[in-house]
Amino acid sequence: MITRQNRIKFLGIFLLTLIVCLSFSQAKSLISQPEYKVKMDLGVMIPMRDAVKLSSDFYFPDAEGKFPVILIRTPYNNSTPRYDRYKKFYFHSRGNANTLYGDGYLNMTSPGKEPPDKYIYDPADPVPSIRGGTGARGGISSDPLDQRVNEKRMDVLCYTSEGLKDDLEVTGPIKIILYASSSAKDTDFGGKLVDVHPNGAAYNVCFAASGLISARFRESLEKPSLIEPGKVYKYEIKLRPTSNVFKKGHKIRVEISSSDFPIFNRNLNAGKDPYTSTDMVKARQKIYHNAEYPSHIVLPIIERKK
Repeated sequence: MITRQNRIKFLGIFLLTLIVCLSFSQAKSLISQPEYKVKMDLGVMIPMRDAVKLSSDFYFPDAEGKFPVILIRTPYNNSTPRYDRYKKFYFHSRGNANTLYGDGYLNMTSPGKEPPDKYIYDPADPVPSIRGGTGARGGISSDPLDQRVNEKRMDVLCYTSEGLKDDLEVTGPIKIILYASSSAKDTDFGGKLVDVHPNGAAYNVCFAASGLISARFRESLEKPSLIEPGKVYKYEIKLRPTSNVFKKGHKIRVEISSSDFPIFNRNLNAGKDPYTSTDMVKARQKIYHNAEYPSHIVLPIIERKK
C-alpha cells in the first residue's frame, strides 16, 4: 500500500528528474545556437535623469529576431565617438629574436623574405611562470608583473615595436597566428602580450600572462593528432581578453616560447600519453615570418574618429 508520505517522495523525485532533464535540454539548445556577426552602435549619448548624457557602446547580433542579451560596454576615456578595428602586427627578425636583446621587431608591414627564428625547448628546464601573488593556483598573480627575467632566456623570442607616437587602447580578445615547425612529434607553442615602459620594464597585460596550445590539439580537442617533425603548421593561440592603454612612448612586445610552468603543464615532446608518460625529448623549434608564413598577433584597437 502506497502511503501519502511515499507519494510525496515519488512526486519529488519525479519533479527533480524533470527539472534536470529540462535544464540539460535548455543547455544543449544554448550550445547549439548559431553564431552571428556583431553589429556595433558606438558613442550613443544616453540622457540620464539629471540631464547629463553618457556615451555608451552597444553590441548586438547582426540578425533578425529577438535576442535575450544586449551587451553594453563602458568605454575608456570616451570623450568622442570611437570604433573598433582588428589590426595585425607582424613578426620580423634577421633570425635572432632570442631574448629581449635580439633583433626581433614588430610592425604592421607584412614580412617578405626573412629567416626563421630558432630555439630549443627543454621540458627539463621550462620557462618559469612569473608569480607574485598568494591567490589561486599556487600564488599566480592576476596583476601585471615584470617579465624581463624570462626575456633574457634563449628559449624566449621577443618581437618589439618602436615607441608609440600616441596612446593606443587595446580592448577585447587577442590571438596570435603562428607558423612553426618542430623536431618533435608533439610540443607546445605559446605567446604573451607585453607593455614595455620607457624604463625597460616589461609588464604582461593579459591575466595568467600567456596563452599556450599543444600541437596535437591544433585542430581539435576531440581528435588529437601528432605532427610531422620539420613540417610547418599553423597555430592559433588565444590569449585572455584584456583592456590596456599602451601609453605614448611605450612599446608593444610579443613573447613566443614553448612553456610557462607551472601555470601550464609541460609538454614532454615525446608524443606519448601526456598523463602517464615520463619520457622527455628536447624540441628544436622554428618560428617562421615570411611572405608564405606571416606570423602575427591580432589586436583589437580602439580608435577615435578625428
